[in-house]
Amino acid sequence: PLQSASASQLAAGDAAKAAEGAAKAAEGAAKAAEGAAKAAEGAAKLIAPLTLNNQAVIGAVDFEIPDKDVALISDEDTLKIIEAVTGQAAQAIESARLFQQTQISREEAEALYEVGRILVAIEDEQEMFDTVLGKMLSTLGFHQGGILVFDDDRKNGKLHALFEDGEVVANPDLTFPITDNPSYQKLIETKRPVAIEDIATDPLVATVREINLSRGIVSLLLVPIIINDEVIGAIGADSVGQKHIFTEREINLAVAMADQLSITLQNRRLIEETTKRAVLIQTSSDVGRVATSILDQDVMLDEAVDLIKERFGFYHAQIYLIDEAEKFAVLYKSTGEAGQKLLDMNHKVAVGSQNVIGQVTHQHNSIVARYANQADSNTHRHQSELLPDTQAELAVPLQVGDTLIGVLDVQSVLPNAFTDEEISTLETLATQLAIAIQNARAFKEQQETAQRLKEIDTLKT
Repeated sequence: PLQSASASQLAAGDAAKAAEGAAKAAEGAAKAAEGAAKAAEGAAKLIAPLTLNNQAVIGAVDFEIPDKDVALISDEDTLKIIEAVTGQAAQAIESARLFQQTQISREEAEALYEVGRILVAIEDEQEMFDTVLGKMLSTLGFHQGGILVFDDDRKNGKLHALFEDGEVVANPDLTFPITDNPSYQKLIETKRPVAIEDIATDPLVATVREINLSRGIVSLLLVPIIINDEVIGAIGADSVGQKHIFTEREINLAVAMADQLSITLQNRRLIEETTKRAVLIQTSSDVGRVATSILDQDVMLDEAVDLIKERFGFYHAQIYLIDEAEKFAVLYKSTGEAGQKLLDMNHKVAVGSQNVIGQVTHQHNSIVARYANQADSNTHRHQSELLPDTQAELAVPLQVGDTLIGVLDVQSVLPNAFTDEEISTLETLATQLAIAIQNARAFKEQQETAQRLKEIDTLKT
């Protein structure tokens, strides 16, 4: 309903100015009333609701009327005109809102389509991260954010993409703790987005508060990147310099883009795994062919160790053979310049010693050592001065039945190298090589025996 009052009666009614924002939608009518009010010494007020379809009130218009025109307030025709005008204004405001929402929805749909198209076309993973992150931030209207990928042990996460001031930061060197970080633990447990409205006070970021504040972050949105129902990282949007309450629309858009990224990453991993599996099968076949077709031990092991290093992409590969006294594992074949130096030094490892090779000769089982782990580094590490980039090492026994013939040793620059499938394949190859070495030795003994018999026959004649 319409309400009227004199200026003196509404001296304490300044609360009506809360409708000032909506009044701007009926700017023409409001300005006309304002001009009339300024021309008069006294004034009255008329507050008219902005009613949509005679049902929902979406705002109000506050008219100030000169005292000389106060009588108009009680005029029925005037009130009907005002009601009609405010009804039209409400409809116009709602139409503008719907148009704006349609525009936003169209822009979001275009952004999602563009991200999907780009993900199909891009082969470089770094470019893929940068593109998705940049598109998400620009669509949401943010200028800073990042993509964090967790380590395999989920203790830490490394930024693989970063935007600051709307620009890509090349090779961001930032690592965030995951284990003692409540925000990421919640992300992992719920597999749902985590919105932080106030970095300065939210307990979810207590352990990383200073890191975020030092980068000017006031509010933060984290969206999980999920592969095979496991959270492997997060894509984040940062509100810098001012607090931001993330809307459902913004969160849903970020989730949609994160899902597209997740699907692409999963497909790439499946392709990589399939390709790697094919390489493992082919390598196993090729090493088996070498082992069964070459009876010269030197030539056979040369080809085998080179194949293993090249096909698996290892940093280093080598083979030790147990000496006749069974006291040492003597380096027999080793790849690269470092390997040649070790061979020149007649490198050998005492059976049962504490490093990887020694322990394999003692236990007759495969051993993986990861040198980022201090315990492994102190217990198993050896020859680090010649192979300084080794981060993980796998040693596999070469044995036939209970007889230990030697050790196959491979090293990687990746801390989390050696999957179960790789270990299983290398153990199979080690068995093939052990049998091949045994056969080569038997063949050599037969040749030597035949040569001696021939020499004896020559002496007899």
